[in-house]
Amino acid sequence: MKIFSKWASRGAWWAILAAASTPAMAGLQKDYGTLAAPSGDDQTQQLIITMRDQSSDDIPRRVHELGASAAMALSHVRRMSGNAHVVRLERRMSHGDARKLARLLAMDPRVQAAEPDLRVFAQQLPNDPMFAQQWHYYEAAGGINLPPAWDITSGAPGLVIAVLDSGVTAHAELAGRLLPGYDFIANVANANDGDGRDANANDPGDYGCDNSNSSWHGTHVAGTLGALSSNSSGVSGINWKSRLLPVRVTGRCGGYTSDLIDGLRWAAGMEITGIPSNPNRARVANISLGTASDGCSAAFQSAINDVTARGMVVVAAAGNGGTSVSSFSPANCSGVIAVAATTRSGARASYSNTGSMVAIAAPGGGAGSSILSTVNTGLTVPTTDGYAYFQGTSMAAPHVAGTASLMLSANPTLTPAQVRNIMQTSARAFPVGTEFDCYPGSCGAGIVDAGAAVAAAAALAATPSTNTTSVASTAPTASRRR
Repeated sequence: MKIFSKWASRGAWWAILAAASTPAMAGLQKDYGTLAAPSGDDQTQQLIITMRDQSSDDIPRRVHELGASAAMALSHVRRMSGNAHVVRLERRMSHGDARKLARLLAMDPRVQAAEPDLRVFAQQLPNDPMFAQQWHYYEAAGGINLPPAWDITSGAPGLVIAVLDSGVTAHAELAGRLLPGYDFIANVANANDGDGRDANANDPGDYGCDNSNSSWHGTHVAGTLGALSSNSSGVSGINWKSRLLPVRVTGRCGGYTSDLIDGLRWAAGMEITGIPSNPNRARVANISLGTASDGCSAAFQSAINDVTARGMVVVAAAGNGGTSVSSFSPANCSGVIAVAATTRSGARASYSNTGSMVAIAAPGGGAGSSILSTVNTGLTVPTTDGYAYFQGTSMAAPHVAGTASLMLSANPTLTPAQVRNIMQTSARAFPVGTEFDCYPGSCGAGIVDAGAAVAAAAALAATPSTNTTSVASTAPTASRRR
């Protein structure tokens, strides 16, 4: 089975519908200044404790005794409203450890309630000048409500997101974020880099198929997932701290399912014959590509089963055929979070595949507004950094994969099924009265709400777990649909 990157004559869905144009951009529409949370914002040195005995007699002594019973020196700071007390710990500790201590103290018969006293900050927004143009992150109608998620976490440095795509070019916005990946394209002519499989996952350009220019598709997807943020330059990414693992599976005239399957298993830390082991096992995989298929093939489904059993969340674009997702793979595989595309108004993008197998929707662009992210300016081979607006379900998928990575950063114990369930139950309802209304059953459970999903994941981490699963340009450039 062949996965085509762009060409409609060969079952493609990344089709370039507008002429290629220079992607470099400069300028800004509005400066979104911010008060960033200071370092150590995930730590506290205080608790809020309510005693069962509300009398004020010698509260400091009683707090001291309470600490002695928990092997943690506690000191009374002050009485607060609601008959609660602010209590200081002997040292700073993470929010997670503070929650554990609070649960331990709450078991003491003298304590009515205990919880960490967390610091609050002005809502964190990046200072990247092009953030104002990234409506898909923050606008109420069609955005994913990302800023509240950043108040909880902007990503865990140890978490890895696999980008199974055309490879990634060097870009200032991705500096320091890319792990050593792998090029899984076995066919030399398809690879466009002079050889077959190798340890170089850079995108050499996918130019030359029917005289096409290079798309820099993987670089655009990677920028949405993890472009450097709050660095006073360019655009923002969804996850600011986690690492990106480029897995190159498409090149000139697309790629093959066999390469994608091997790359997916490798990204999950599984052994592939003849390929060095991947020491950076990914928890999230973004697949912004696919192929027409009567159903999920046995080989694809087997690979999805294998990687999800290892704790990997697999997110895939629903496809751009304007038809049922059931005929598009791997989005039609069980265990995959299939993503439909919506526009700036929250309407269904006219090109997006739909159907009951779609899990959720996210901004993909259309109707005059598209998704801004990183690219290269070269028409064939890489030259200089740039930015461009693309549209397609390829652009919608990384909004969901990025949200999943923030959820796992807030709560690394989540299983793929829990990530999907939380994301669906916290999704924002589709707006009505648009040109193309979405509804549950056609575009998934709703539009992904990153703020609500990450908050729900963090809240689950704060409660005793019953999970026993082990989880080892001022002028826009022309949009291109992916």
